Amino acid sequence: IVISVLNVLLNVGFYSFLLKLLCGQKERTIFYDLFYGFKCYPGKAILLYLLTSLYMLPGTLIYVIGIFIFTFVIYASAGVSMDLMLTGTVPPDMTLMLAVLIVVIILTLLFAVYATFISSTYALVYFLLLDYPELSATEIWRKSAQLMKGNRLRYIGLILSFIPWFLLNL
Repeated sequence: IVISVLNVLLNVGFYSFLLKLLCGQKERTIFYDLFYGFKCYPGKAILLYLLTSLYMLPGTLIYVIGIFIFTFVIYASAGVSMDLMLTGTVPPDMTLMLAVLIVVIILTLLFAVYATFISSTYALVYFLLLDYPELSATEIWRKSAQLMKGNRLRYIGLILSFIPWFLLNL
């Protein structure tokens, strides 16, 4: 939780730093701007993070619980006892492992689509916080959804265009 809060506040500072650079304020941009999130609007930034996280929670719970339920059903249908499942001494059966793997892959892909939709909808919240500090956190959250409506695919395409750079970095 502490790392998430620090990450949010550092991201706000990083976005502030980038906005100053992009808006032609290079001479006024200093290293201290990276800590802008700690100084200005830390409560709002954390609230925006919590709102987005709460919006992700149902999909995350369905994903995690779904994996456990499908794994249990697959092993139970093969006659593996509950004692063996709870102790982790399930005998290796390639068919069962393949079935669980397929279920995990399908649920992971579905969750990735859900998470991408949510994260692209609320991708602008911290930029809007910097541009409209007088708005409340819920107004910023709604404004981000409104601005991204019709632009999600363009945003996702932009993010996907950085994959070669990430791979090159590795």
